[in-house]
Formats: sequence, structure tokens, C-alpha cells
Amino acid sequence: MVKMQVSELDSIFKGISDMDGEMEIEKDDEVVKITKGVKHFEAHRVGRVVASMPLHSFETKSASSIEIEGNVFKVDFDKGKYVFIV
Repeated sequence: MVKMQVSELDSIFKGISDMDGEMEIEKDDEVVKITKGVKHFEAHRVGRVVASMPLHSFETKSASSIEIEGNVFKVDFDKGKYVFIV
């Protein structure tokens, strides 16, 4: 389990890169984007997180940290916790 601040894009990128499975990963100075089939996840340095799966989507501008455990991302934000499974 690795928990990091959303602003730590290099750490998030490394945590995702270490995961098993086929997925597309893009990173620049402001955002890390992951695409695996129809699933999509973005973490922006400023605290914005956008995620979508076939049956729902999620967006917040107030994410503080992301915890990566296996293929599960847990996003802490001002109203609680969002869990995304890659």
C-alpha cells in the first residue's frame, strides 16, 4: 500500500507503472492519465481527479491523497473516499 499526495505526480506515476496489467499511462507536468479498456482515471496536480467506469463516473476538485494497493486506487477528498478498481 502506497499513499501519496495528489500533487506528487512522479510518485503516482511510479506506483501505477509498477502495477501489473495492460494499460496506457500518460504523464506530463500537470496530470497522470490511465486508460484500461473503457476505464479511465486522471489525477491532476491541483487536486482534480476524474474517473470513469462503464456504469458510473466520478469527479472532484478537492482530492488530497491517493492510496494505491494492488489494482485499487483510493482517493481521499473533502466529502469522503472514492475507490477505483483498474
